[in-house]
Amino acid sequence: MGRTQFLLLLDTILLILALVLQVVALTGLPAHEWIGLIIAVPVLVHLVLQWQWITATWRRARESGIRRAQFNLLLNSLLFVFMVLAIFTGILASQYVTPDVALAAGRKSIWGDLHSFTTNTLVGLVGLHVALNWRWIVSAIRLHVIRPASKARQFGALAEPTTDPEDAG
Repeated sequence: MGRTQFLLLLDTILLILALVLQVVALTGLPAHEWIGLIIAVPVLVHLVLQWQWITATWRRARESGIRRAQFNLLLNSLLFVFMVLAIFTGILASQYVTPDVALAAGRKSIWGDLHSFTTNTLVGLVGLHVALNWRWIVSAIRLHVIRPASKARQFGALAEPTTDPEDAG
């Protein structure tokens, strides 16, 4: 699996996890809290793998004044901040995974309200992120998922054993 294919898979997993986390009734609160903590790992992997792109976008936004690059930088910075806030406030509002931390933080309802605000904002930011990068997503899927699958089907059809009339016997 190539780098782009891995990024597509990772980003798909992140998107699915983010959507699942938005509907607590799908998983129940204990699983919601665990998934909320676990999502930090693929987010970190995503950041590490995209670091070169992040620094290039930062440079483009500062040097060239290209509006799209500036907006992308702002959006991705907000995504990072709100993801950290969502995880942090989730820990402080936790009832199952980190109840002692939540209890020590006090005023659980405030942390829960802040967690709801950050996660709802995060959903909107993720939607903008997907929309802004839609062309890359579609072309990457075509190039790294559809085309290889199509070639594999063609190769499979060519490689199918033929029945030799002499073997029929």
